[in-house]
This record gives sequence, C-alpha cells and structure tokens, in this order.
Amino acid sequence: MAKRKRSVLGIIAFIFSILGLGLGGYAIYYTLGITNQTVMPEAHLARAYLTSSYTVTDFNWHVINFNAIDYNVGNDFDLATDTFTCTYAGYYLISGMVTLNYLVDGEYMYVGIYRNTTILEAANCVQASQSSVASAEIVDILYLNIGDSIQLKVLHSHTPDTDVFGLSSATWTYLSIALIQN
Repeated sequence: MAKRKRSVLGIIAFIFSILGLGLGGYAIYYTLGITNQTVMPEAHLARAYLTSSYTVTDFNWHVINFNAIDYNVGNDFDLATDTFTCTYAGYYLISGMVTLNYLVDGEYMYVGIYRNTTILEAANCVQASQSSVASAEIVDILYLNIGDSIQLKVLHSHTPDTDVFGLSSATWTYLSIALIQN
C-alpha cells in the first residue's frame, strides 16, 4: 500500500509540473507578442515650427521652411529638408497650420499635406475678407509606408509676395505628426 501512495503522489506531482511548464510556456509566448495582439512600436512623433518670418512668392506651392523642433521621437523629421520620413508603417495623425502675414480682400491661401513631395493628400483654403493676417489649418489621418515622406506646403494669391509668419511661441506655423496605430 505504501508503494501505491508514492506512485499516486508521484503522478500528482508530475501533473502539477506539466501544468507549471504549460503556464510558463504560455507566459513566454504571450510576453514575446506571439499572440494575435498588435504590439505598438516605440513612439514615432515629431513637431516642427517656425520662429521667424520669411517671404514666399505667389501662385506656387512652397515647402514650409521650419527652423525649430519641439520634439522628434523616432528621429523621423529632418529639419534640413523640412521632411518627415516614415521609418515605421502605420496610421499617422498629421496636423499643420500656416499663417501668412498679409492678405487683402478676396485673396486666398491654401495649406496642403504632401506625400513623397508631389502627391497632395489633403488641403484647406482660406479667403481673406479684409486686409489681415490669415491662417489655414489641416488635420488628417494617413496610412504611411516605410519611406513615405510628408511635407507641409503653402500657396497664396497675394501679389507679388507675402511672409509666412513665425513666432517663438510655435503657435502660428507648425507641423505635428504622430503614429497612432500600426
């Protein structure tokens, strides 16, 4: 009888050890992200802005020449080319605003998000009702593939030239981009 008790206890111990290995294996499987759940990568977000004004000509799309960065997590924004280059594919929230120093009654300005320097993805238009400073904002969510680039551009009808307005508070002309889902 004593021999039998040891074998039952042995079997019970063996079953518990198998269960423990199973739970431990599942924990490793889950931790490594092998499940169907999507694991977010490190953050990819940037915000560039303009601290001082500069002049742009009329009736042409111009890349906004940013000169300062609030943050550049993921190092995707290049201040030298004013371009955000996607290094991780996913859905990105893109927000930008351009302010022009002077438009007169009936003149207009467009602000646009460009992908890969030539494809206008989204645009917004503002028309002046009197002589004034004018701002146009744009917000969109775009799916970006690795290597896609984003630039903020402006076009205006004020002849001959006008200034893109910048201020050290970073509130007048800016571009913000953040990965929201892969």
